[in-house]
Amino acid sequence: APGPLVAALAPQTGIVSPLAPGVWWVHGEGESLFRPGDPDLGQGLEGVAEDGDPAALLSSYPADANIGTFGGVYGEDVTPLGPGQAFVFDIEARPGERLTFASMFAQSNDVFLAFGPDGVALFDDAGAPIDGDLSAQIQLWDLGTEINEYPGAGPNQAPRQAGPNTGPDEGGSVRLVDDGWVYPSPASIVRLTIAAQ
Repeated sequence: APGPLVAALAPQTGIVSPLAPGVWWVHGEGESLFRPGDPDLGQGLEGVAEDGDPAALLSSYPADANIGTFGGVYGEDVTPLGPGQAFVFDIEARPGERLTFASMFAQSNDVFLAFGPDGVALFDDAGAPIDGDLSAQIQLWDLGTEINEYPGAGPNQAPRQAGPNTGPDEGGSVRLVDDGWVYPSPASIVRLTIAAQ
């Protein structure tokens, strides 16, 4: 029976996935890119989660919104991030504001890396800016827009699909990844640190 062999090899296997271009957003309390238990809000997060393309999400916000991309936008310079590499971006924020980011887990159909739906506070209770490693707060979310396939092997996942937004629709809701497949821990995929200036 293969059971013991599978169990022995499980901790030694895994998926290596580049970090796709994504979006960051500085916003107020109560604002969100997604709501767990609800369908995608239709503001462009689907492009990020399914194809690693933040263009539609970025364009759904007004020009004066405190939002930007890291890694580029398709049709311009696009740079997925490999192991050991880094994206660096600057943000400006005021006390009471929060940071949200979203980036596709590239070896998936519609799984993305993000904080919780409210993002993270950029200032502590005394109004001082936060500083340090926020990686432990990153989670893997399933957008619920495309049926999940085996991570790193599905024919409808961005690295292998015929074109953007071509996988079978799921018609589901946003939730933490819990589809029976094995994914790496978010902290093993990406490290996010913030340095106050």
